[in-house]
Amino acid sequence: MIPLNNQYITNDLTISPTVSNKATIVTGVLEAKQQSNIIKADIPNAFVQTDIDQSGEKIIIKMRGELEDILVEVSPEIYSHYVVDENSHNVLYLIL
Repeated sequence: MIPLNNQYITNDLTISPTVSNKATIVTGVLEAKQQSNIIKADIPNAFVQTDIDQSGEKIIIKMRGELEDILVEVSPEIYSHYVVDENSHNVLYLIL
């Protein structure tokens, strides 16, 4: 059995940082160049954990599924106006 004593591991080594968009794109380009198999990766709620650049660029978030349902249920007066139907699925678009 492995001991659960982590006295030799500092807190900064145990966190799970969010990957940058550039790193994801560069990795995908390298894998494609090497003719590796590529799949789409969807990371639910990843935007919540990222720092937003305050450069003034418009950031549009497309939410669907459970998160969209929860937001509309909790605050229909705010979010229900922004829900659109795409292929028989409700989608919520937000601008940050």
